[in-house]
Amino acid sequence: MTVRQCAVISLPIKLRSAPRPSLLGACRLRYNRNAIGSQRQRRRFEIFRHARQRTIRIVSSIDKSRQQQLARTLFALSIASLGILAFVYSHLGLAWYSVPAWVPWRGGFTFASGIILLSCGVGLLVRRFAQISACILFPYLVIWLLMRVPTLVSTPLIAVVWENAAEIATLVVGAWVLFARLDELREKSPWRFATGANGMRAVRMLLGLSLVAFGVAHFAYVPQTVRLVPPWLPFRNSLAYVTGTFHVAAGIGVLFSIYPRLAAMMEALMLGLFTLIVWIPATLAAPTSMPTLTEIIVSTGVTAGVWVVAESIAAHDDLRERPTKKTP
Repeated sequence: MTVRQCAVISLPIKLRSAPRPSLLGACRLRYNRNAIGSQRQRRRFEIFRHARQRTIRIVSSIDKSRQQQLARTLFALSIASLGILAFVYSHLGLAWYSVPAWVPWRGGFTFASGIILLSCGVGLLVRRFAQISACILFPYLVIWLLMRVPTLVSTPLIAVVWENAAEIATLVVGAWVLFARLDELREKSPWRFATGANGMRAVRMLLGLSLVAFGVAHFAYVPQTVRLVPPWLPFRNSLAYVTGTFHVAAGIGVLFSIYPRLAAMMEALMLGLFTLIVWIPATLAAPTSMPTLTEIIVSTGVTAGVWVVAESIAAHDDLRERPTKKTP
């Protein structure tokens, strides 16, 4: 037998004796390939998820800036309208209705107030003058709120006095938020406290107390509130109590940070509906009546003030995780 024949005969024997891959090894190889594929898919999914989150963040920021711009525009128009009212009727037309008797030179003060209100309202609509307008409007409204303190001290049990002061306070918090958002203060500025976290906390407290005062006034003057409800709405007496309850609930929510953004937004929505249902028809019926014009302008300004504060509250404040008890 030749060497070639021996090689031919021994070849099948070598092939048969060669070790075959085991089932465990084949599974490992397949698992490694699947792991590599899953890692690639996971990486692609992470890239897609980050891009989606970035897009949502950009879109939400654009929507939020538009809403803030709408709230600021409505607030500015209300302030400018109060200034026009002062020129036309020689009357401030605000919630305080007139300059207190103890203020000297009341006529000139009313005229000067009209100039300030009209100038600041128009200035808030122009980006170039928005900052200086907010710097003037905020202290001015604070002065008006402080001028109500003697009346509050002398007649603390009259609900309408607190309601009028609450309407001024609502305009103050709206101007306060715009002042904090638009103004760029130096580190040693005396107004620095008003733009930080403590200042925004004070804004919520003042707004919450004002909303509670609105609700108390609804309960104290139910017949007057019922007369404001349109006759085509059913359950007019119940609506007076329901709206008063909503005012108090929204004030408590803002005051104690119980879904504060939602509470403020719902309050702004309710005030806006009240302006739309009650004061727009009344103004169309008597377009030259100074009290009616005063009410619709003040109601619009209060609605815009609450809206401005609601837009300043971060959305995560409503979704704040509360600490859970640790199980042993």
